[in-house]
Amino acid sequence: MKTAFIVIFLFVLSCFAKEPGSAQAKKGKALYQATCTACHNADPKKAGAIGPEIYGSRLDVMIEKVKKNAYPKGYKPKRPTTIMIPLPHLTDADIAAIHAYLNGK
Repeated sequence: MKTAFIVIFLFVLSCFAKEPGSAQAKKGKALYQATCTACHNADPKKAGAIGPEIYGSRLDVMIEKVKKNAYPKGYKPKRPTTIMIPLPHLTDADIAAIHAYLNGK
């Protein structure tokens, strides 16, 4: 009886538990999965088929790379390639959301 109560209590508690991360990071995760995983790994901490791991990336680097396929002046990339195509349909707010997801915010 006591075990059943504990199981039911934990189940009810899990129904009210919130997924960690902000609304912005949740949007970023959805954008990342829809846009980035074709080249980058579904797990951003691992390298993908074409692109490197991008967990923890800087926002300024992401904006330049995503919009222009370039790097900020003085930045040393993990892979100095230009294989990535620009994704101009992503807004600064979209990129900021992906950044929030990649940085665990």
